Amino acid sequence: MADAEALARPSAMGEMNGQLDAGRRERAWQRVRNLGSIKPYEIFPQFFGIGKQELAVFSRQLATFVAAGVPLTQAIAVLREEARSRKMRDVLGDIGEQLRKGASVSEALSAHPDVFSPLFLNLVRAAELTGTLDTVLKRLDVQLTREDKASREISSALMYPVLVLLMAGVSVGVMVVYVLPRFSVLLSEFHAELPFTTQLLLAMAKFTTNNGTWIALGLVAFVVSLVASQRFERGRSARDALTLKLPVIGTLAVYAAVARFCRTLGTMLEAGVPVSRSLDVVLNSVSNRVIARRLRPAKARLLAGEGFATPLAETGVFPPTVIQMIRVGEETGALERFLNESAVFYENELEFRLQGAVQLLEPALLLSVGGMIGFITISLVSAIYALTGSIR
Repeated sequence: MADAEALARPSAMGEMNGQLDAGRRERAWQRVRNLGSIKPYEIFPQFFGIGKQELAVFSRQLATFVAAGVPLTQAIAVLREEARSRKMRDVLGDIGEQLRKGASVSEALSAHPDVFSPLFLNLVRAAELTGTLDTVLKRLDVQLTREDKASREISSALMYPVLVLLMAGVSVGVMVVYVLPRFSVLLSEFHAELPFTTQLLLAMAKFTTNNGTWIALGLVAFVVSLVASQRFERGRSARDALTLKLPVIGTLAVYAAVARFCRTLGTMLEAGVPVSRSLDVVLNSVSNRVIARRLRPAKARLLAGEGFATPLAETGVFPPTVIQMIRVGEETGALERFLNESAVFYENELEFRLQGAVQLLEPALLLSVGGMIGFITISLVSAIYALTGSIR
């Protein structure tokens, strides 16, 4: 009996170990299977978000379906199948589910504030009340397309200067860190008397080589602190205030804020959104916090019935041209049209000035980079002549 129990014990232990191993393997496979359900846009929202172009396409297509009388649930299902990004498919899937449960379009969209801006939601809410959903969606398509075009033009204009600065930094860094230290060893062996520019350059290279770790840590700390400061309101306000004080960039920031203000307000008033709600959305849409802070005192006066032209003129933000067009729009009862015309004017002016600034910046960058490379080249050539003289 004891022998049987002794024989059964190893068998039971082996079976238990087998079950544990099977459980571990199952949990491991489960973790592997769960990797497929990870949503990249939740981990890296800045890289996998929904851009303005995709929202513009969504607005345009949904407006077409609504105008054709297609049920919203069916329209959303079709758009979900044609969505390009995974996040958009997931968002449209949730919107379709909410619509099937009886929610309105604005309620379904408001569940995703990271995708649909307050402007988008307020316009859709107003369109539901007035029965003009297709018209408002077309306006949103136009506005989002213009904003996306402006962002692309700014990115395209800044691409060349950024690439020039990057290549210049890499070239100078390679010469200072790798080329000059080896060249200095050769010069020291021959005890050549070097020109002042070469001595200065070699001293910089020596300092960079000896303190490379601390310099790298200092740069990393500076970048991290700069990025971290943008998470706080004070840091963002300081950045916006500095932007307005810069010679050319400050003017571009003011023009961008004026165009955004006029475009957003004109679109919302055309859609029938109440003035009180429109002003809240418009002020939040102004990206520069300093300008938005200067505009907020005018809100109370606007709601008190003082009109638009006088309170906005006293903020000191809007150019006289815009104020005059707003005043004419109030007097003629066509404020929305004049606001949109002002937005078009300053959007074109912003594009023109941006192109002019980039055209001025390009030769300045080339001269700066050429000056740095020329200084290094002259210093090295002078050192070579000094070395040749010492050999003779």
